[in-house]
Amino acid sequence: MDSMKPLSPEEVADFMQRLNTESTKVAAVLFDTKAGFSVVLSGVLDITEGEVVLVHEGEELSLTEGALLRTSLAALRGATCEFADPLTFKGTPFASLFNRELRFSFGLVFAFPQGLVLALLEVEESEAG
Repeated sequence: MDSMKPLSPEEVADFMQRLNTESTKVAAVLFDTKAGFSVVLSGVLDITEGEVVLVHEGEELSLTEGALLRTSLAALRGATCEFADPLTFKGTPFASLFNRELRFSFGLVFAFPQGLVLALLEVEESEAG
């Protein structure tokens, strides 16, 4: 993550708002640097009134549908966040998690003190279908 650009809290809020309101599909990549495991999910990102971030499949989250990923904005604020564009992303451990190149517009990469890293990537329209 050394080559990516660190973001201010205001920039993180702006990009999270964009992911929440404008993105048709988001890829979420969770990577544990200590244990070496990773999880790759894709769907829609929602930020609810209770400041909860959800990534889930489908257009709307129903009461019976569980979120694929759920976290709070407070937890994200406790992490360092860097901006990832497609060029800088290629140099990260995440890039090898995909069978083919993932086409995305931008991404936010959150690094937590416990060794967890979460990337939220705005998937381009051609990949969203």
